[in-house]
Amino acid sequence: MSVFRLQIDITGQEVSRQKLFKLENRVKDFTPVFKEIESGFEVFSEKVFASGGAVIRAFAPLTERYRIWKEKHYPGQPILTASGRLRASLTGTSPDTITKIEPLVLTRGTSVPYSGYLQAGTSRMVKRPPIRLNKEFWDWCVMKLDTYIRSF
Repeated sequence: MSVFRLQIDITGQEVSRQKLFKLENRVKDFTPVFKEIESGFEVFSEKVFASGGAVIRAFAPLTERYRIWKEKHYPGQPILTASGRLRASLTGTSPDTITKIEPLVLTRGTSVPYSGYLQAGTSRMVKRPPIRLNKEFWDWCVMKLDTYIRSF
């Protein structure tokens, strides 16, 4: 399982986030903006899959042995995509999609069993994390939260 979790909690945050979240006590339910952020996560995840991770840093290439096997069993599929199960769970809604939106917590991820191996890597496989979020995405999240908070 791999998940992305965003929680509104000002304790222990860096100064820039404290400034944003000092308004938290004006808002007790972030559900509407979390729905927007979830949609943005799906769009960003599609960019990660479509670019082979290059939207941040390209995924490590496949080993020659696995590349040959994959081409035989899943011809034409890009890196990190074989059956499409993982991609579907992170870029839309599938039985493997994990979405939990609470007033102060957004959790979004996948229950695809092998996603954890890709996220962290193993002793035999380099990590190719399907959940990769860059500064641009986090800045967008903060902007969405800031706009939402200021609307109150």
